[in-house]
Amino acid sequence: MNLVNVKKITLRKLEFSDCQRMIDLVNNKNITKNLLDRFPIPFTFKHAHRFIENTKTSQSATVFGIEYKGEYVGNIELMHGQDVYRKGAIIGYFIGEEYWNKGIASAAVKMMVDYGFKYLDFVKISALVFDKNIASQKVLEKAGFKVEGIFRKAVFKNEEYLNEIHYAVFSEDIV
Repeated sequence: MNLVNVKKITLRKLEFSDCQRMIDLVNNKNITKNLLDRFPIPFTFKHAHRFIENTKTSQSATVFGIEYKGEYVGNIELMHGQDVYRKGAIIGYFIGEEYWNKGIASAAVKMMVDYGFKYLDFVKISALVFDKNIASQKVLEKAGFKVEGIFRKAVFKNEEYLNEIHYAVFSEDIV
């Protein structure tokens, strides 16, 4: 299933043909400084292939590639909550630096949130953002997310402690 909006942004399943482009996008320190360490540096073909392969069999996450005007520009994911957290998910995403400030991430987040509430029956979608990632904070706020709390020194990334801002949006908040 592909999801498309009026800005020519499409969310679609990742394909192995996305490997090289994913490598090119991820191997950028302005991207990786805001990603979880599960994206190793350098990010190789083997990593990209394994990541895409895992998205095809995962029961615990819904992952889409983000396309802008027909070109793969990043990923977006809903990590499904488990056990008593099963009605919630955590959203994560990245887009290539050359596509920043075009409204692509904001549109993709809104599309994924709608998808999560409509098709996956979630009632809450959370986002965990490093405090230095101001752009991602703005993306989430444009998509209707509100700050639920700040966890001090919750993250150790690139040899420094970062605060983590917890955002959330609820199904009843989306009209």
